[in-house]
Amino acid sequence: MKSIGARTWFIIDAFGAALSAIMLGLILPHYQSFLAIPNGILEILVLPPILFLLFDLAVLFLKPNQLKPYLFVIALFNAAYVLLSLILLGLHAADIQLFAFLYFAGELLIVGWMAYQEMTSAKRLG
Repeated sequence: MKSIGARTWFIIDAFGAALSAIMLGLILPHYQSFLAIPNGILEILVLPPILFLLFDLAVLFLKPNQLKPYLFVIALFNAAYVLLSLILLGLHAADIQLFAFLYFAGELLIVGWMAYQEMTSAKRLG
């Protein structure tokens, strides 16, 4: 299997961050009563993907010579986002409906996998 280049990880990450921001900021709030996720949680969780998107776009447009440190940074940011999400969802687990858990389980598995792949890719860079 061909390895994915560092710049490609930033494109994939930017797409995922944009999708998360749209879901958390625009779509899920309309279903708050169905999901039973406090709006405050969604407001907190929408901020990191927006910042990640800006970071990814900055790296893509500024085209730094060395991508390794930036790939490490976004990998750590993604891992921290997973941890933050787990903590916030855990604090409200008694109230949150099954569909919300399924949504976040999927999102966090994908983001966690991305963080691992980005870290692995960064380690391969010289």
